[in-house]
Formats: sequence, C-alpha cells, structure tokens
Amino acid sequence: MKLFDRFNLGHGFRKYFRVQAAVSDTLRDDVYRIRHEVYCEELKFEPERPDRRETDQYDRHSMHCLIRTSTEPDNLVGCTRLILTDPADRDRQAADLDALDLGASEAVISAFSALIRKRRRARVRQRNISRTRK
Repeated sequence: MKLFDRFNLGHGFRKYFRVQAAVSDTLRDDVYRIRHEVYCEELKFEPERPDRRETDQYDRHSMHCLIRTSTEPDNLVGCTRLILTDPADRDRQAADLDALDLGASEAVISAFSALIRKRRRARVRQRNISRTRK
C-alpha cells in the first residue's frame, strides 16, 4: 500500500463501503426503513410507525444515498441525504437558516452538517466503538 493511500480517507472508506444513489422507489424505501430502524426503534427520537418507514416533508426534495458493504455479502449499513432547496418554499428555508442566529460561516457549516446526516445501523456503530477501544 502506498503511503498516500494509508492517509486517504476515501481509499479507506471504499475498502469497506460503497455508496449507492437511491434513485428508485425501492431504494428510497430502503432509506426510509433504515431511518425508522435508527431514529424510531433504536434512538427513540420519533414514534414507531406501523409501516416501519421514517419519512418527512423534506424527502420529496432530497437526494438520498444508501451505504453498503463493498464486499460480499452485500449488506445495507446506513444512509444519508442531502436536502435541496424546495423550489416551492425558498423563503421559509432561508428564514430557518436565519433563525439559527449564527455567523455566516457557522450558519453554512451548521446547515450543511444538519442537512447531511448519516444514519448507521446499531451493529455498524457498535463495530466502530469496539475498534476505537482496542
């Protein structure tokens, strides 16, 4: 392994995971089910839903991605999304950002961080915790 590759986060990520754009209804359904598992069942941030899908008003104007293992067996390990500006409601989204009452650079960083939230299943989070404790 080259020295550059040892310190390249992308190289390390691709060694274990791959990202798949959730462009079909079936793939987006996988995203919503992972979100339900993480936010509703595990973390109890949202109430559990009978259809086991966690969705919200931002989904219709978001780009969703699934995170899978890069080796066999192909397992879903998490998801992420980028919330895009809602063309029908740009003013409200700008007001939400202003309400953060942060400096301009902090507002951009906070908004970007909040919009790209990754959801990892408990077994993946636990694997990362056990690695750091060794």
